[in-house]
Amino acid sequence: MLAKESMDRQKLKGTRIRMATIFLQDIPPHITRIDVIYAIQGVLHQPPFYDGIGRPPNFSVQLDRDLTDEFEHSGTGTLTIADELVVATFISMYGDPNRPRFNTTSDWDQGELAFSLGPPPPVDLIQELQNSPFVDPREAQGRQARRTALNTTVALHSVQFGWLCRDRRFSLEWQADVQAITNVPANNTPSLRFNAESNEIWISLADASTDSETLQATVVVRFSHIEALIIDTTEHPTPGILFTFFYPPSLEIHEDSNGISRQEYFKRYRRSPFGPTHSRIIPYTLLAMRVTCASQTEMNEFRRMARAASLPRPTDAVSSPVVRRNLFSATTLDRIDAWLKDLPWSVAFQVLSILNVAALDPIELWNLRPQIEDLVSDTESGEAKAGWVLRKFATKLKDPRAVSQDEKKITCTSAGIGKWTERLLLKNE
Repeated sequence: MLAKESMDRQKLKGTRIRMATIFLQDIPPHITRIDVIYAIQGVLHQPPFYDGIGRPPNFSVQLDRDLTDEFEHSGTGTLTIADELVVATFISMYGDPNRPRFNTTSDWDQGELAFSLGPPPPVDLIQELQNSPFVDPREAQGRQARRTALNTTVALHSVQFGWLCRDRRFSLEWQADVQAITNVPANNTPSLRFNAESNEIWISLADASTDSETLQATVVVRFSHIEALIIDTTEHPTPGILFTFFYPPSLEIHEDSNGISRQEYFKRYRRSPFGPTHSRIIPYTLLAMRVTCASQTEMNEFRRMARAASLPRPTDAVSSPVVRRNLFSATTLDRIDAWLKDLPWSVAFQVLSILNVAALDPIELWNLRPQIEDLVSDTESGEAKAGWVLRKFATKLKDPRAVSQDEKKITCTSAGIGKWTERLLLKNE
């Protein structure tokens, strides 16, 4: 049978074939559009239409509406295939009433469909089918359901960057200043929305518009980069969400504009820090971000969408979760910068990396200064040993499995940090 079908297909290559819609008839009432798609897929994605090389033929099925609304369709519809040869072969096999009919089944009904050639299909539909792969209809339904579930915009009260301290409190080091972010007057409050297509959260800090374009200063967070979500409801009526990240989010400008032909287009591009107060601390404060929702209703919407997006399950915050410890004050950072200039380059690099990976905050790092300088001045170990110890030290601080609970407690003090460092050196781990 397959050999004969292959011969028929070869004969058709030498004939003039036109692109045409295929009419569907005799569709049983309880057969759904998805049933028809799966039945046609089972034929078109097998020989002689598809030999397993490249993309299988893409097609579209539309069923005519039942005017009585009793059933999903009226028993008729159209099939569009973006390949003239496939259309001709399909009709030669299933369009002849004297040949075997095309069978389809569902949980409620079964039947034999009839096919006949119709008029040429719309050009834009053919182009869409040619430029896109076939998508399983249930997968498409799932994607659409996910897009719908993530379609709500959450109104925010504020967006804050800072540092998650060892006592699990968030030290607020910078809060979005709308006027410093945009060069034109901002006309809205911050907002948060999920992008189901790119698996990202877009947090708009400011939205500035002119007659032809809208610019949004946006924090973009990939779903997979979120380490934890911590929820606090102590600040009624503006409950907060603390994000911690494996990798920092990106800072972007999103531009919606009208071109010369007045056709809308969208662009996104990276940008520098959001204002002068942000630039000094940005290397250190992008791994912890807190947003406050405009209301408890907005918080509930975020929770719902976080579940739909399979984000980490939120945990409750400690009491008094937000503090202002000024860990990254200009005085503290100037003091550390001056100290780093006096250290050997290889040691200074490791010291700075401890800060960059959020292993220690600036004050903890400054309190470690005597131990680091002792390592550098040690004639037996010297610079190489000091760099190795610091690298090992940062790894242990960032890996909770490598540290016992007692060790976690002592690292909050300079004495504890020094004791741990000396232990690493003596153990020669």
